[in-house]
Amino acid sequence: MKKKLILLLIPVLILSLLCGCNKGGEPASPLNVMYEAKHQRDEISSRIFNVFKMETENAFYEIENKEDIDAVSAESIINDIENIVKKIITYKKELFVTKPTIIITQYDIKTGLDFEEAYYKNNTVVAKFEMLDTYDLTSCIIGAVSGIVDHWLLYGIAGSVMEVSTDMNQLQTYYSNPDNLHTLDFFGMRFMNEFNGEDTSYAKQTAIALYKYIEDKYGFDSVVSLDPQIQINVTKDMKNEWLKSIGVSNIYDSKYDGLFTGYRFTKKDNYDITIISSFAEYKIMMQEDEKYLLSSIENLELFLYKNKMGFEELENILKKSKFYSQFMHKDKIVYEINESVNKGAVTRPDTGIVKLFSPALEHAHIHEAVHTYFVPYLTQENRIRSKCLSEGLACFLSNQVTASYTYITDAVSNKSYTPYYNIVYILNKNNYNGQAFKNTFGNSVEFEQYFLDYYVKHGGK
Repeated sequence: MKKKLILLLIPVLILSLLCGCNKGGEPASPLNVMYEAKHQRDEISSRIFNVFKMETENAFYEIENKEDIDAVSAESIINDIENIVKKIITYKKELFVTKPTIIITQYDIKTGLDFEEAYYKNNTVVAKFEMLDTYDLTSCIIGAVSGIVDHWLLYGIAGSVMEVSTDMNQLQTYYSNPDNLHTLDFFGMRFMNEFNGEDTSYAKQTAIALYKYIEDKYGFDSVVSLDPQIQINVTKDMKNEWLKSIGVSNIYDSKYDGLFTGYRFTKKDNYDITIISSFAEYKIMMQEDEKYLLSSIENLELFLYKNKMGFEELENILKKSKFYSQFMHKDKIVYEINESVNKGAVTRPDTGIVKLFSPALEHAHIHEAVHTYFVPYLTQENRIRSKCLSEGLACFLSNQVTASYTYITDAVSNKSYTPYYNIVYILNKNNYNGQAFKNTFGNSVEFEQYFLDYYVKHGGK
């Protein structure tokens, strides 16, 4: 009897192994078979809603099951999107690195509210039903499958995949105004309606037209390298060649050219925009009042430029220390920026998060970055925090950075904004030796507990 029972269970076991389970715990379904399910909350989504699901060879699909969408129309939508994915693969199969999840819904899966533009995060694409025939959706799918984050390149490739035409006469008129040349910086927010308004369409048209021009003349591989990592190889000369080809005599020569390549622009938490670079994450509240710096895309570009250049100089200064590997950053610096709050600036010792408010945004962003390097030292057990150590070090190191990036020195008086800088300046001038410490500090307890052990440990003599 037991032997018969075992024999009967074998087919069931084999069937269960063949079917398996997907990562959400649901039984895995065969390819190209649609079924009804619930979309569950995850790291991207805060909503639970009914969907039609299907997995194909190229993608996972979830189509919201609502009043005017039945199984037949859901399958038709999937077929239309599947054709787009196939076009991308046909265009350049190397772009297809990751199988995407494509969610079509009436309301945003993050907020439950209406939303204006399709978007993607990692390998998940989210779009409304009204966005199905747009190259915006195609650009998001390309981003999800390839890992490319640069908006202009995504729109450029999408334009070629979907064979989108552009109005060269409109672009010629637009770029005949030299004030519009900054669009060629390809800063990510210029491709977002919320921030760039009617000029967004010019940014997208530019991306499509420029990409096609370069691809036709130089080939895809001259524009982007995908292996071993994504690299974009578009130069000022190429942009100026294209401008000349459409009859524009103005010359593009921006200091921001290529500077923000690889920056990711997204929505996160309760901030208007989150920008992620290789070394930092900026969570930003944009301002309408022009008295604030971050009230326009142009000013935000300027701030990010100064932060990037200043940070690179700071890194080069710190790398001179033989102890750099001990305090170098393992994670990105996180900036939370809201100029409408008048609180100056602070670095949270428990998290290392830098909070920038008014009026300190422009002069404190590098100063606070210095603090993030030394948070572990300043928060060691039984160590009383010293203003001279923490502020003096931050002021001194940030003041070694080019003044136009960080503004630590008052341009009128040519003096430091804080006296702690002057203390560390004297120490540096005297090579951080013991006698310099003794001459600078009358308080032997502070000297012995904070400075001597710190600077000897970090290269002082």
